[in-house]
Formats: sequence, C-alpha cells, structure tokens
Amino acid sequence: DDRLHFLLIGPPCSGKSSLALQLAEKGGRKVLTLDDVLNWALSAPVSLQGGEEQARRDRLLPLIAAAEEEHEKEEKEREKQAQKAKVPYVPAPLRTPLPVDDVVH
Repeated sequence: DDRLHFLLIGPPCSGKSSLALQLAEKGGRKVLTLDDVLNWALSAPVSLQGGEEQARRDRLLPLIAAAEEEHEKEEKEREKQAQKAKVPYVPAPLRTPLPVDDVVH
C-alpha cells in the first residue's frame, strides 16, 4: 500500500474535519478522530494485555470521562456567555490531562 497517511492539525473551526472527510472520500480512506484512536488504544482485548495494561486502562478511562464531562460543562457556560455578549461562540478543544507515566511506554 503506497498511499499516504497523514495527521491534520489546526485551530478550531478552520475546516480540518471538512478537508479530512473530502480527502478520505476521494482517496477511499477512513478518517480517524482522536476519540477513535483513544477508544481503539484503550479497548484492546484483555487476552492480549497483561495486568499492567489493564490497570493503565482502568486509570485512564475515568480520567478521560471526567475531562470530557468538565469540558462539556465549561463549553456550555462559554456558549451562554457568548450569546449574552452577542459575540460568536468558538468551541475550545478538549484537553485531556493524562498522566505522562500512563501514556508513555
């Protein structure tokens, strides 16, 4: 397979998702979001992982869920403030505070 794989990064609302979807459709490829990659990495069959990896997943999954919940609350508040001030609301990216020891092997 000689097709190119790439990572598309940029500021919020700059058209990354639209561009990625168009390129994927044209090239017959699949678009993986950060959520897709994290879910894949954290959902490997237990039979292929030892106790250390299971413990790592057990630590990371609640951290990710808590970060997503907090982010959603903050974004709702930011959106309300933007509407009140009559300014455009631009969603902030989710920043998941993962312990370095758990994401670096």
